[in-house]
Amino acid sequence: MADDAARFGRDVGDDGDRAGAELQEWQVAEIRKALAEAARREFAAEGAVDALFRKWELRSG
Repeated sequence: MADDAARFGRDVGDDGDRAGAELQEWQVAEIRKALAEAARREFAAEGAVDALFRKWELRSG
């Protein structure tokens, strides 16, 4: 997973373009931040996700 995250970060970072979709600098930064969090296995707790779904009247599972 970390290898995939690093490869994706390299793919998107240099020219800001991936598969024809232009990304803004802030978007690339957010993607890199999210990939770093995922590589550290920092995910939202299930309860937090459920609370968010309830807030927006969505159902999980």
